[in-house]
Amino acid sequence: MSSQTLSKGGIALDKHLRLPLTILSPATFALALAWMAFEVGPYWDVAGPDIKYFWLAGEFWTAGLTPYDKAFTARLTEITGINGGAGAWNYTPNWYFISAALGQMDLLTASRLWLVMNAVMLLGASALNAAAFRPMGENSAVLAPAAPINRLAAILPLLVLFFLHGAYMGLSQPAGKTLELGQSSMLIYFGLSLLIWSILRERLYAGAAGLAIVMLKPQFGALIVTVLLFSTLGRRITFVAAIVSILMALPAFLVSQPLELASDLLHNLGHYDGQIFNTAASTTGLRNLVWTLGGDDIGMMSYQLMALAFIACVAAFLYLRRGAPPRTIDMVMFAVAAAHVFAPYHYYDFVLMGVLIYFCASLRTAPALICMAAFLLIMRAGNLPNLPSLQGEGVMAYGGNLYMTLAAGMILIVILRELFRKPAQPTA
Repeated sequence: MSSQTLSKGGIALDKHLRLPLTILSPATFALALAWMAFEVGPYWDVAGPDIKYFWLAGEFWTAGLTPYDKAFTARLTEITGINGGAGAWNYTPNWYFISAALGQMDLLTASRLWLVMNAVMLLGASALNAAAFRPMGENSAVLAPAAPINRLAAILPLLVLFFLHGAYMGLSQPAGKTLELGQSSMLIYFGLSLLIWSILRERLYAGAAGLAIVMLKPQFGALIVTVLLFSTLGRRITFVAAIVSILMALPAFLVSQPLELASDLLHNLGHYDGQIFNTAASTTGLRNLVWTLGGDDIGMMSYQLMALAFIACVAAFLYLRRGAPPRTIDMVMFAVAAAHVFAPYHYYDFVLMGVLIYFCASLRTAPALICMAAFLLIMRAGNLPNLPSLQGEGVMAYGGNLYMTLAAGMILIVILRELFRKPAQPTA
């Protein structure tokens, strides 16, 4: 059978799939919205544990107090019942405006507003990912324009792409847990989606805004900055985002002197590992994998530095090797995948992997199928049985952490394979 015949068959199949996808995607999206409402409904009248951190920090800051001291930890223990250890507030001062805004209202109102904002940001991020799908192929050196998903995407309405992406995210357990706990991962996911869209559109200030949001989680943002520094646009975005982040933190420096604030933050971070929800058993990535296999825990910071070193070395090698340098969008996607393999996060942070869905689907057919299987695993990893070896008295372990880490590893291997793959030679 000739390649021309196969091509015509593929185009015919794409056209046959267009109608059912156009019809089914809104229904699937509606199901995802209903599922999200079902999951977060019980928390409408009960503030999640993590929103209490942000809200209380806002109360402290606007009262002219620092959330980095023992008084904050003691007050947090009162309202959450969670022992924060030596220092509970481990967030950077660029959180000031967000926390201060939440601190202006009562806790339940702040929690409800945060829930609604997170749901809106989830949908907004899916809209950005759908809008970035088509220009991604033109800006990437590893995607396959002739891959079935790309041919199909070319004839699908943009709204269908949004529905499909939003449906996956709405049904995913990391997104549900983020909404339930009142975590910040959805905000970071929105910022990352905005950054990626901006890179593809070459929008400097929108990209800087996205990166400034991502830097609210500096242990992730620093890994993205590492690859951005290798490109001209990336350096410009990083420079403007740094100015924005400093401006966001300035009011906190009026409450605490910069050196005092930095010292208190480092002190709190030094006790971060000791909290039960930050142990090797409770986090994801290589740290969790080593612990599962019986290895000793060397601490979160060691794995964070390992992630930084790995990403920096791969990026430097790819930019210095002969031939055309890698594209910025490819390197950002690589950094997202590598971060979730090497750095110790929590399973709700895997909402950030949502930016990789359409990128991975646009690879060659076999690598794309491997990635889609991994995304299905991430989506409902909590439904898989917990391993007996993860159980133990006083151990806070979640089997989904291990499964999602392995899925992220599969995706990282595929992306690395495509980045290092020798480009096909043109045929005569």
